[in-house]
Amino acid sequence: MLLSLALISLAIVGLVSSTPAPRQELSLLTKYGLPSNPFGATAFSFLYGEPLLYYAQEFNGSTGLIKMGTNNYTVSNGGYLSNASFNQVTHPNVDTLYALAVIDLSENDVEIHFPPYQMDRVVIVDFWDPYGTCYNSLSSIRASDPGTYLLRPNLQRGPFPPSPCNSSYQACIDSPTMDGTMAVRVEVKNNGTDEAYARSYINDFTVAPVNLHSSKMAPLKPADCAVYSKNTTVMILQLLARLADRNPPWTSLYANQVPEILKLAGISNGTYTQPTGVNLQEAYSYINGSIYNYSTTNASVTPQNNGWHIINPKSQAAFENGTDLAGRNFWGRGLYLATLPREAVYPMPSSNSFVLQQNESLLVTFSAKPHIGDPGFWSLTAYDAAGYLVSNPLSIYEVGDRSNLTYSDGTPLYPDGLNSSSSHPDGHFQILMQPYNVRPPTNWTNNWLPTPPNATMFTLTFRVYNALDTMKNGSYQYPILTQQAAII
Repeated sequence: MLLSLALISLAIVGLVSSTPAPRQELSLLTKYGLPSNPFGATAFSFLYGEPLLYYAQEFNGSTGLIKMGTNNYTVSNGGYLSNASFNQVTHPNVDTLYALAVIDLSENDVEIHFPPYQMDRVVIVDFWDPYGTCYNSLSSIRASDPGTYLLRPNLQRGPFPPSPCNSSYQACIDSPTMDGTMAVRVEVKNNGTDEAYARSYINDFTVAPVNLHSSKMAPLKPADCAVYSKNTTVMILQLLARLADRNPPWTSLYANQVPEILKLAGISNGTYTQPTGVNLQEAYSYINGSIYNYSTTNASVTPQNNGWHIINPKSQAAFENGTDLAGRNFWGRGLYLATLPREAVYPMPSSNSFVLQQNESLLVTFSAKPHIGDPGFWSLTAYDAAGYLVSNPLSIYEVGDRSNLTYSDGTPLYPDGLNSSSSHPDGHFQILMQPYNVRPPTNWTNNWLPTPPNATMFTLTFRVYNALDTMKNGSYQYPILTQQAAII
């Protein structure tokens, strides 16, 4: 019987500090309730390797490695905020400009220039391994020092030692894997002149290869991220075969045991061969059921109030140093490349699928302004069923602290920006989510977030950057969602 993934997460915590068992015992399989045979090893491989599918989807084909190359800094969408025509990624925000670099440290280190920033602007630089685990970040939220940083490989069972870190660098960042992703986010205060400033700033970052390694591995190639099968299970195992050796687990225990498990599953020397008698779909379904079980426990989320929850901080982005395989797999499916909870939280309603008839609306009633530090911001964004911004004639895709939100009597929430000292007798304010072709009265215009017409499904995403502890410990009263008649 497969262990519930809530218990698995607890077992993993114990594993990290325990004495490594002999590799042949394959104790990871035992801990995951899986048999020590090719079927159990295959099920484990799906649990372990599925996030590589999202890595490949991100960088495969003409819009990925072929176009971007590796260790090249690329500003997304031409340095403009996302709009309804932007479809490079799902669930893009309309708060920040983005830039990406596909990292490959097999032949050299990478030097990163982090330019000086305005103290009241959110700037975040995240570093992820290919499995979507964030191993480090720099940010204005934590007052990280601007300057030049050295990104260098420092792998368990690595092929060469890390380069020395000399005094010319602000600091050295150790990557636990050979490959990965670096992303820069820069807050835009409004959609006018400030976007031009943010665009100029994000273009001041530089990424450059340095320190050619004397002992090299083969560089990352577009073919390594290519998908050669229409079968999801085969895709995962092929990607794992090509990328696992380059990107081992972070901990010595996992680094010792995982290669033997993958070998038992048919993964060896960069290729995958399906073991005789192993039904891939059955093995995938076997582990998939437990991923679902994990999603329903507090191992995955931390309940707040009014039907809202946040991602369990241990499971958000870092996944307990890459050892929370259940969290890494589950959250990779919907929040691949999330930022760390010290930078942002993503509150979610317990049911996040809405359908409004033409005569209906969704009223979001806030008890108070979200509690955020400076720098910081919050926003509420609507997405269509495919995860893209809702196309609408007004080109309004989100509302938040940088919008012209008002209380019911017309008093602005933020007349002087985020640090505004303005208050209101009861603190309550409301956001109206209503089909874009059903225009509300003018007193609702500033607080209107357009949704799709004609009973089309949509979701909402609540982002809180630099959230105070009250947003995480249940103290803040989260908004109440009420589906009601349209306001016209």
